[in-house]
Amino acid sequence: MSDQCDIEPLGGHEYLVRVHHPAEIVESRFQATERVMADLHAGAGDERRVIEATMDFLRDKKSADELPQLVDLDDVAASYDDYMDAVRGRLPSG
Repeated sequence: MSDQCDIEPLGGHEYLVRVHHPAEIVESRFQATERVMADLHAGAGDERRVIEATMDFLRDKKSADELPQLVDLDDVAASYDDYMDAVRGRLPSG
């Protein structure tokens, strides 16, 4: 997708993601979860990258205005069998 995406940390493992469409701005809160972070072997410093990779993954599946207001990474992992591998592939090798 070519829409601009901004990610703002809110604290407590939550992030506000804004997607700028030509006519509107769509916002969703993303919740990083310990289980997904551990399964990805990602540290606390990687949370933002995981959120970015998750947003990229989801935008390949649906438009931003179809996302719920709260996106929990556990729910994403449970809903898409290819999520973990896709996000792992988008993270820098450590």
